[in-house]
Amino acid sequence: MSPTSDSPGGPADQPRGSCLTGLAVVLASTVATLLLLELGLRLLAPQPLLDSDTFLQALASEPALNSARAQARSVARSLRPGTDVVHETTEWRVRVHINSHGLRDEEIPYEKPPHTQRVLFLGDSMTFGYGVEAEQSFPKLVQSKLPHVQTINTGCPSFGTCDELDFFRAEGIKYHPDVVVVVFFRNDVRDNVDRSTYRLVAGHLQHVAQEVPSSTTKADGFTATGDAFDRNILTLGAAHQTASLAPPPAQPSFLVRHSHLARLIRLRIALLTHKIAPPEQALERRTKAEIDLSAAIMGELVRQIRASGAKALVVFMPQKEVVHQPTHLQPPSVEFAPIAEAAKAQGAAVLDLTDAMRAANKTRDPYFVKDPHPNTWGHQAAAHALLPALYPLLTP
Repeated sequence: MSPTSDSPGGPADQPRGSCLTGLAVVLASTVATLLLLELGLRLLAPQPLLDSDTFLQALASEPALNSARAQARSVARSLRPGTDVVHETTEWRVRVHINSHGLRDEEIPYEKPPHTQRVLFLGDSMTFGYGVEAEQSFPKLVQSKLPHVQTINTGCPSFGTCDELDFFRAEGIKYHPDVVVVVFFRNDVRDNVDRSTYRLVAGHLQHVAQEVPSSTTKADGFTATGDAFDRNILTLGAAHQTASLAPPPAQPSFLVRHSHLARLIRLRIALLTHKIAPPEQALERRTKAEIDLSAAIMGELVRQIRASGAKALVVFMPQKEVVHQPTHLQPPSVEFAPIAEAAKAQGAAVLDLTDAMRAANKTRDPYFVKDPHPNTWGHQAAAHALLPALYPLLTP
């Protein structure tokens, strides 16, 4: 009996078999192509891990995960200990090494060596040296000019003054610094509000207890937030000060950790989406209440520094636009005068780097072209201005 259209193996099954065969051929061809591309990249153009995969980690509670924006702005963050990575954008290629204590610095014991003075730097990505080599950052340039002085760079991208206060209480004080330099940048005001770890009640600063999360959620750096800067550097994991209570830091995806092709694709996406904020957004005015909160946090930080036996220097780092438009925009110590006054009231010296950066700009631009951070020339200008401010504080 001849096969019919209803019997197994008949004409009705032949198109289905052909489709499956075609899909198998396409799939095999795609896999072969991807493997060839992977092999070619490994041999000819090996790809580095992205900074968003590695050196910054953050702690997110469950409510924060409901909003990508809140997730990026409200979580505490720290540097991931033991990271050693090449950080690359269209404007730089630098090595980022994070020591075992979570600092972008050499291994530094808590105990201070004899006959040595220590200067501890607190700050955000400006202090960290975003885009320059560690030895080109102003904390290390200062050390190179001061014999018998050891500088400790505790700068962390996206730190606010609130994070610096918490870090100094938990870690910074252990280094027994003689001088603590607190570097203020205008987005610290926004960070202090968004982080919600401190509040002003009847003029008094109160610490807001933060819930330790039961779990963490991994997110790719370029999808974690709509904020361009956070998008490039944020990956979720355990924060430094609560690492013993939180789950292990979330890791990048398997492909990003093992495939050079996946790393290349991710890098290109990150570079395409990396845009600095427009001037009107970058220079957004903060309210009096927001500035007052930051002033109270700064005052408490300086009080803690002075109580530890160290001297304090509060440094105001100007925004690129402030340097490029000297006749239109005020220096940060003037715009945020209450913060400067709060620091002085607690016994801190205050230095505004605006004049130094404007002077440097007469020779060449002290900032990157696309990125808002100081370049190597900007860090040199900052270090040059810091030295005379530090001399009297280091005098016995």
